[in-house]
Formats: sequence, structure tokens, C-alpha cells
Amino acid sequence: MVEVTHTHTTHRHPAILGAVAITLGILALLAPLLAGSVVALMLGVLLIVGGIMRFVWAFEAHSFGRGTLLFVLGGLMALGGLALLFRPLYAIDVLTVILAVYFIVDGIVEIIAGVRRHATTAGWGWLLFSGIVSILLGVLLWSIRVDDFLALVGILVGIKLIFTGVVIIASGAEHAMPRAA
Repeated sequence: MVEVTHTHTTHRHPAILGAVAITLGILALLAPLLAGSVVALMLGVLLIVGGIMRFVWAFEAHSFGRGTLLFVLGGLMALGGLALLFRPLYAIDVLTVILAVYFIVDGIVEIIAGVRRHATTAGWGWLLFSGIVSILLGVLLWSIRVDDFLALVGILVGIKLIFTGVVIIASGAEHAMPRAA
């Protein structure tokens, strides 16, 4: 006997999120220079917000030494964010290294998760494959030097978004399948 213990609408969310990720990935591949610029600008804004938060935290510190360190770190974060906003071509080397490390670490985590889930999850192969692709993208980012880093970042982020969308959809479909009681 098969018993379904969930509602249909609950499992539409992964499909919708996956479709959005895939759509954003395709758009990034269609306009890689724009996508890379958006990534640089978003990171710049996040760094500025993080720097401001550290400034606030520095003033709330109960120690001059700790407050000074937080103030300096906040300043560095804010300056890095401003550099990404106003000079993205100069700051893209740093962004490229950060993304390369992220893709490699994310890929390792996905591979480990896929291997651990292989006996219990139907979509484990997609997770493993996504991890391998992520590592390959990270290595590619790390090793290739091209004139247009922003376009390369846009292409790689687009590919990663597409694979992330596929994993989200596959995981959501696996959870939506009825289970034997």
C-alpha cells in the first residue's frame, strides 16, 4: 500500500526555485559580461554593507583593541566593496580567486554529500555530478587567464546556476515521490 503524506503544493517550491536558477543561468550565459558585472557589483554592495556592520560592531565593542581591529576590518571590507563598485576590472582578479575557491570547496562538499547519500537518495548522482562540474569550473577559473574576466565569471556562474537548478528540481522530485508505508 502506498501512502502519500504531503500536499502537492509543498513540493512545487523546489521546482519553481530550480526553474528560476536554470533561467538565471541561461540568462547569464546569454549575457556573460553583464552577468559577471552584476556579480562584481553585488559582491561590492555586500562588502560595503558588511563593512558598515563591522563599523557599528566596532563602536559597540567593550575593548579598545577589539574595537580598533573591527574598525580596521570594516574599513577594509568597505574599501574592497567600493573598489568592486567603481573599478570592477581592477578588482575582478580578486573576485576570480574568491569564486574559484568557492567553486572548488562547494564541489568537494557536494561530492561528499552525494557519496554519503548514495544509498538513501535517488538524486545523489546529480549531486555528485554537480560537485564534479563545480570543481572543474573552479579549476578553470583558477588556471585560465583571459582578457575579459567579467565575461568568464558570468559564463561560469551561469553554468553553476543551471546545475544548481537541476539539483534542486531533482531533489524536490525525489521528495515528492510517494513512499511505501
